Amino acid sequence: MRCPYCGTEVSYQEKFCPSCGAVMPLQPPAPPQQYQYYPPQPPYMRAEPSGCAIASMILGILSVLCSCFCFFSVPLAVVSLPLGLYHRSKYRGNQGMAMAGIVLSIVGLVFSLFYFVMMMMEENYYI
Repeated sequence: MRCPYCGTEVSYQEKFCPSCGAVMPLQPPAPPQQYQYYPPQPPYMRAEPSGCAIASMILGILSVLCSCFCFFSVPLAVVSLPLGLYHRSKYRGNQGMAMAGIVLSIVGLVFSLFYFVMMMMEENYYI
């Protein structure tokens, strides 16, 4: 270790510089840090949704909105469900729209079935 004032070589155990009498630091200096090199990463590219995912989501929304009309809702949901499932099996990234289409088509089918059962019970009630 060197004295910070005169530059004389001093051992780590000494408290004062033998040449100039300056107070030496108590701790030896820390070894220099070694930095790890990380190669540059490519910029994040957002995957564009496919047409199947968009169509699945739109048809799922229409299926839920038209759920009181079984003749419209069921075909919309039946088309929406395979489109969403196809997108999820083919594309690994950006599956939000496809998942929304799958969930909405199932909800539309359940609502249509519920409405259909309610209509049948109402017709049988008056007979």
